[in-house]
Amino acid sequence: MTAAVLAQAPLDAETLLALGRNLLPGLALAAVVLLLVGAGLALGRRVPRRSILRLESSLRRLLVGDYQSPPDLSSRDPAAGVGELIGELGRAMEERTRRLEHRAVVIGQAFEQVADRGILIVDRGMTIVTAGEGVARMAGRPAGDLERQPASSLFTEKSWKDFVVRLLDADRRFLGVTGTLEIVREGQERPLEVRVVAADTELPKDGIALLLESVPEDGGDEGVLHARELGALLDGLSDGLLVVSSGLVRSANPTARRWIGEDVVGEPLKDLIAAEDLLFVLDRVSRTEGGERVSSFRCRLLPMRPELRPRDVAVHPVPVQMDDRREAILTMRDLGGSGGLRRQVQLQRAKLRSVVDAAADGIILLEAPDREDGEWRLSVVNERARQLLELPKSVTEGSREDTLRGAIAHRFRDPVGLLGFFDHSKDESDEEWTEAFELNDAQASSLELVARPVAGADGVRIGRVVVIRDISRHKEVERQLRDDADAVERSRESLQRAFEELSALNKSMEKKASQLDSVNQELRELDVSRAQLISSMTHELQAPLVAIRGYTQMVLEGRLGRINDEQRRGLDRVLGNVDRMVELIGNLLAMAKAEASPELKPEPVPAERVIREVVERHRSAADEKRVKLEVEISRPDLRLIAEREGLTQVLENLVGNAVKFNRESGRVRVVVTPAPEGFVTLSVTDTGVGIPSDEQKKVFDRFFRGTNAAGVPGSGIGLATVRAIVERHGGTIACDSTYGRGTTFRVVWPREVSSGSTATG
Repeated sequence: MTAAVLAQAPLDAETLLALGRNLLPGLALAAVVLLLVGAGLALGRRVPRRSILRLESSLRRLLVGDYQSPPDLSSRDPAAGVGELIGELGRAMEERTRRLEHRAVVIGQAFEQVADRGILIVDRGMTIVTAGEGVARMAGRPAGDLERQPASSLFTEKSWKDFVVRLLDADRRFLGVTGTLEIVREGQERPLEVRVVAADTELPKDGIALLLESVPEDGGDEGVLHARELGALLDGLSDGLLVVSSGLVRSANPTARRWIGEDVVGEPLKDLIAAEDLLFVLDRVSRTEGGERVSSFRCRLLPMRPELRPRDVAVHPVPVQMDDRREAILTMRDLGGSGGLRRQVQLQRAKLRSVVDAAADGIILLEAPDREDGEWRLSVVNERARQLLELPKSVTEGSREDTLRGAIAHRFRDPVGLLGFFDHSKDESDEEWTEAFELNDAQASSLELVARPVAGADGVRIGRVVVIRDISRHKEVERQLRDDADAVERSRESLQRAFEELSALNKSMEKKASQLDSVNQELRELDVSRAQLISSMTHELQAPLVAIRGYTQMVLEGRLGRINDEQRRGLDRVLGNVDRMVELIGNLLAMAKAEASPELKPEPVPAERVIREVVERHRSAADEKRVKLEVEISRPDLRLIAEREGLTQVLENLVGNAVKFNRESGRVRVVVTPAPEGFVTLSVTDTGVGIPSDEQKKVFDRFFRGTNAAGVPGSGIGLATVRAIVERHGGTIACDSTYGRGTTFRVVWPREVSSGSTATG
């Protein structure tokens, strides 16, 4: 990089720190190595004690900076070779120290030349060791007056106290500890606000460097410096340096060219960064180009030539103001072999943080103090804990435990109990401590806090973790379960009482059932007696009625003498009433026989013959009303399994009703069709008056006569007798009627399956 280009690159205090790191690594280690070599030589050969003492004395002088005192040993002394190495080491260290001191002076002078910058060095007791001219200008006092004064006298009490707390908490890792302080200016009422960066690189023993940068009062480009005199100096730095604009490398110093390649200028930055770091780096560089101050980061730098190795580098981005544009200077420090390890540690920390933030429970890790009178501090707090406790943003990782407790105590209904929980969890006990607390909100939410001690690898307690669970839902479920348990208990008691009542009722019902069985048995016996009585009475009535009908028929035919027309009309009425009586007695006799349930003796009966015989018997009545009778049988050789008398009775009733309730010039069809295995369907369809839909389920009841039967002779027991006979043979009967258009009765009846085997249902 040329001095002309870098002269336009403004840098801040943090950039100078990044450029100045690693200036004196390994000197103390080299001295220790020589000591070990000397000790090994002493063990290998017999060396006079005085020679060993001279080597030791020379090394001690070398360690304190006396590089011109090599050991005075003769050429024959066994330790002469070690003495020569010590002399060479002293000369090399003197030359390197001279160069470093010169570079430090140049950098310090250049830094001090910027009016709003200054360097302040304090010891561990926070006493000013050295104050630069820039600091003297800011304070309005001579630099000599500031030396050996307490650093607190230079700043306002509050700003210095807050900064020192963070500085001491850094535990000797001062680099990157920043803050804003107020300098008390001589003769000025208002203090000067400055930004301070602490560093521990290349400082006197036990010293801390504070780099001060005044904050512009007009709110201008804060953090963007202009130092055109540093260009030539930067070319000699051991750190790499890139100037980036719009994603392209605009310039590179010699170190960066050695790492990446001589032709790096003009290359896209994205081609020089490892894939796993690319998006992160491009975001940080883009924000830096926009003038934003971005913290340092680490990434892997890829070379342009295969013979060069990739490097893990720490990058410090700085916004720069060119004549007509803003750019970004990337100062890169080679992390060496530790870079990969650091990256792995960072990755593991990031993964751990992701896991902690993804946890369903709140997690708080409190770090134990390193001294007895120290304070516990908040080390880790995940997002779930912040949500549950509604932590303010002021409570951050590093805050004191007292700050945390004060920020959340008002959220709980029992703040004293909460504070007691935190106090108890501090005890040295290794046991887990659990308590539940209700929140001070309208929903009465509940949180369960579980505290567990955390020990290091050596078993020493280093902190404690507090796990926070939202148990509001659990509490609600427990309450519901208790209510449900009470309800179940009440139901159980109610069921027990109901069971006892039911048991008593069952005993009563069993007793009544026994009585009903006895009554039913008596009724069955009475029913059999009734059927037998009806059968006997109908037989007794049938004989005289046959005689009456016979003699009446003879008189009508004139076989007993001549009769006049008036007598003939009277005898016709008598004969009609006798026929109705005979029909009624026949139905009663059939019903009594079906209900008496004597042993059924079915046999194969030719279906066509029986059906046609019944149809022919009703031919004359049908002819009188001009009703057409039709018979349709699927198989002429079909044989039904039935008592012939019962089958005939069923057909007589169905065909007789179809003719009786038909209209003039109507039609009656008797159809036999196949049905499921072992059965046929016998249908009798008429075109008569039909049956209303609300009466169709009653037509098979005894003595029921529908509204359409008014004026038509009948007893109301015919269809009841038909159903009894059909069911007695193992069949079924159903009625399908449309009022005013006709009726169909369908009977499913068993048929002969094959010769030698029958189906009786």
